[in-house]
Amino acid sequence: MGADDAFYRPPGEQVAAAMKDAGVSVQLQTVPGGHTWQAWKAGLQNNLDWLMQRYGVLP
Repeated sequence: MGADDAFYRPPGEQVAAAMKDAGVSVQLQTVPGGHTWQAWKAGLQNNLDWLMQRYGVLP
């Protein structure tokens, strides 16, 4: 999520904390910016390989 996203970041942090408290393995990542396409792009670039491995597209 965008580090400067004042609207979506607080509830995102609450959801991540609740999931962690429930025993779910979570990792909350922030990227520079707000709720923008630049933040989405950075998030995808940082995690696309992990996602494709998880879905079996990459070894």
